[in-house]
Amino acid sequence: MSKVRIDSAIVRNRFSLNRSEEKLVEVRNRCVCCALGENLIEIHRLNFIVLTIVFAFVAQSANSAEYAASLDAHLHGLSELNIAMEDEILEIQLTSPAMNILGFAHKASTQEHLAAVASAELQLRKHEALFLFSDGHCEHVKTSIDVSDLIENDNHAYANQKNSIEHEHAHNPEREGHAQHDSHSEIIASYQYRCDNKSNLSAITVNFFRLFSRIHKIHVMWVKPAQQGAVTLTSNNHIIEFR
Repeated sequence: MSKVRIDSAIVRNRFSLNRSEEKLVEVRNRCVCCALGENLIEIHRLNFIVLTIVFAFVAQSANSAEYAASLDAHLHGLSELNIAMEDEILEIQLTSPAMNILGFAHKASTQEHLAAVASAELQLRKHEALFLFSDGHCEHVKTSIDVSDLIENDNHAYANQKNSIEHEHAHNPEREGHAQHDSHSEIIASYQYRCDNKSNLSAITVNFFRLFSRIHKIHVMWVKPAQQGAVTLTSNNHIIEFR
């Protein structure tokens, strides 16, 4: 390209610029970066979820040992919890290897494994048992549980198992399974709350350890409009303090 010396003269002779609504910049014997200068980057308002993701990446990278350990989450009972608050809406999302919750990580095919997934989903929907808010008058809005890594599409057997367990209130989180593959399936649980007095929300007690004994640690990333932080929870230290 440099030997041919593609410059503005060649471009002008062979092509015509169509001036329309888009911003066009003619490059005159310089690289694109030099020609555009500060116009190369236009700063737009990032939405709150993007800020949460950026902060989570920075917080993890800041501690290389912890970040490296997170890569072995499927082997060491490690889960992740992301918390974001904007205006009066509080979003909480747990991402956990299926092994930490079920004892297996492959697709559920037997009746026993289907029942285990259905029971775990029922447990994860018990938001009132999983979270205790210090204050803030937070009211539960909705919960969504994603177990798609473990259940085949349109699995009617799972739907039947789920309905049966919900009606019978069966609780058996210690069911054991044997992995058929070195699979890294995940379960994602999302919770949304509306907090009328978010300024008084100083702490959240997290009780996943009580219901799921295979979870040993939870890495937490949290972001509020004027604050952010990170903490690792254990069964002996399971309170998130916003300070």
